[in-house]
Amino acid sequence: MVVALDGEAPGLAVVVPTDSISALAVRHERRMIAEGVLLGSLAGAAIGALASPDWVDDNGDCTILCLAYEISPEVDTRMTVLGITGAVLGAIAGAGARTSIWVAVPLERLTVGSTPEGGLAFGVRLSF
Repeated sequence: MVVALDGEAPGLAVVVPTDSISALAVRHERRMIAEGVLLGSLAGAAIGALASPDWVDDNGDCTILCLAYEISPEVDTRMTVLGITGAVLGAIAGAGARTSIWVAVPLERLTVGSTPEGGLAFGVRLSF
């Protein structure tokens, strides 16, 4: 098996005999859109539920919870509007965030064989 990094010189590749491989893992990466939508909608709804005109700072200036009250004096409307707004903002933030996990590949899926040109080929069979 030849291990090479993208963008590195071919001479820096490392040759590893397949019979010496003791473990192999594959990295799966995904965007965190669903988590962003969930957290954003929960945060927006919570702000909507806590909003009140009484939330002012020491100088008497309106805080975020005071401003949220100006959307509507009705709790249901505030929670809905801010929950949807939070979901949209969370989806945008989640689209930019990624998470990755490493998944072990069972070694019985590794194969070595010959190529039509007479060389050797190394293969890994992955199911998604």
